[in-house]
Amino acid sequence: MNLFKENYPQYVDRHRHRVNTSFYPSDFMYQLPKDIKVTSLNHGCKKCLHACENVTLTPSPMCRGWQCMCNARNQIYNHSIITDNQYMFKKPMIMAEKMTIRDKRVTNETQVPDLSKSVITVLTGRRVLKTKHELQIQLNLQDKYGNMLNRGGDDVRAWITRSKNKMAMSGRVFDFNNGTYLVRFPTLWNGTNTVSIVIPYYREESTTLFRWYRTLNSMYYHVGLFMKGPLNQNTLCLPVPKIIGYQEICNFTTLNDGSPWYCGRPPSANLTCNDFSGLRDYRFSDVGATHAESELLSRAPCSHTNRNLSVILNIEGKDISRTDLPLCSNLPKSETWDLSTPSGYFNGSFYQSTKCKTSDNISTKIAKALNKTKLIMVGDSTMKQWFVALTKSIKCKFVAKYVCQRKDWQGSVEFILHAYPNLYSDMKGRGRQEYTIKSYTSIFNSIPKSGRYVVAMHMYGHFARMRYNIFRDTIQSFLPALRNALNRNSELQVLIKGPHVFYCTGWVPCINDFMGRHLISILHEEMEEFRSRVVYLDYWDMSIAAVNDNIHPPPKFVWNMIEYLFAFIHE
Repeated sequence: MNLFKENYPQYVDRHRHRVNTSFYPSDFMYQLPKDIKVTSLNHGCKKCLHACENVTLTPSPMCRGWQCMCNARNQIYNHSIITDNQYMFKKPMIMAEKMTIRDKRVTNETQVPDLSKSVITVLTGRRVLKTKHELQIQLNLQDKYGNMLNRGGDDVRAWITRSKNKMAMSGRVFDFNNGTYLVRFPTLWNGTNTVSIVIPYYREESTTLFRWYRTLNSMYYHVGLFMKGPLNQNTLCLPVPKIIGYQEICNFTTLNDGSPWYCGRPPSANLTCNDFSGLRDYRFSDVGATHAESELLSRAPCSHTNRNLSVILNIEGKDISRTDLPLCSNLPKSETWDLSTPSGYFNGSFYQSTKCKTSDNISTKIAKALNKTKLIMVGDSTMKQWFVALTKSIKCKFVAKYVCQRKDWQGSVEFILHAYPNLYSDMKGRGRQEYTIKSYTSIFNSIPKSGRYVVAMHMYGHFARMRYNIFRDTIQSFLPALRNALNRNSELQVLIKGPHVFYCTGWVPCINDFMGRHLISILHEEMEEFRSRVVYLDYWDMSIAAVNDNIHPPPKFVWNMIEYLFAFIHE
């Protein structure tokens, strides 16, 4: 029996869902019912800014700094403004959002899952669980009254662990859309095991988050800085040209290496778009949550500690060890995109792929992979973590702040910040000098006809704070350049670092991994043409098995991820 070729259905939605805007009546415009009292989303967030102590009716031409955003024309501070967001429905809408589009707002009467009432059942047709067979766990969600919740859409995650040898693997979860979920694991090891299930986002939270993203495009804004002499004013910025509260928009796409970027025009007639100085993040979001919504999302900082269920079970038989697996670097790239089975498992501190084997000596593997090779690592601060850990390990010499070389290998490693602006970095000014900021299109266009190049790319943390159509648009924008680069240089290798889970955040509405699984689905849709030419690195499975807490993983887990990367690079 082949444990890794079970008849698991793909959880990736392979079809784009375009929505007829005429289907949705005007009540889908964003407007709070008059009888609902609203509260700030910053409830419970100690690090969030409360930028506006006084909100004026209109933006004052004489305002300074943050206060230029504190006016009633800005919907962040005026929840009575009706915003025509019908244009959002013209974008491809994923099925996960479509199924929540008519859900009611969360109130104190809304019944959400009560995990103390919910039931876990071990399903097996045998009296004894044994290795080489499949383990199935059923979860039935109930409300606080013990009533079955007759709907699906909860973000259910599961993993199995054995304390002996520290074995761990994520499972596959199937939603029957009636409050019942099925979790499936191949049984690879024996002994006493614990199956853990966590629900970081209930259906009701997903509905709320989708609505906010659909309304505002983002839950996390950036601030544009405009300066001329002593005059300085701030405006909100987004990678879309429709920013609530601004009639006139400055287009800074050229400054962002061709990737869309826009800021509201400053209110003073003495400041123009040419006086743009740079960007900062704006740690404040107030979209007018109901008290129930705010309480539901303003929960304990780690969702896997207070939203988890578990069951202990015993598995008999011998541990399964596959010796006939190919090297990961020889595995057909299309296999890396197949998420129908768990991609790997932890055996102690080592992460073993279920589809291929990695090198026993990672140092030798890295040396061979980087021989006469330029490794370009493109992404955000989590990719920078990889760069820092790798360059420290290989003891290369820095020839620039983010370029490191090993002359004896004739190889180099470079970190590039992706063009979607990162926190505390300017597109124009000293931040621009600190980082090399490029779009993915520019990077692929720069690949020459010959020479060994490896591009490891990542799009997650900063895109997860936006509505997913921005992620989709970004992928679509670089596909022609990717196609040309792969056709131009036969030695080019491209590997995509997938999203990872993180359970701990003090600001759930705005910094979370909610979008992660939806971005994975979109990535699989848009990259369908390239699945035989580009490697997908599944870190969602790995981070579920590791029960990763933070958006910036700890050093050991970072190194697990790096080892997994190099396993798939051809020498």
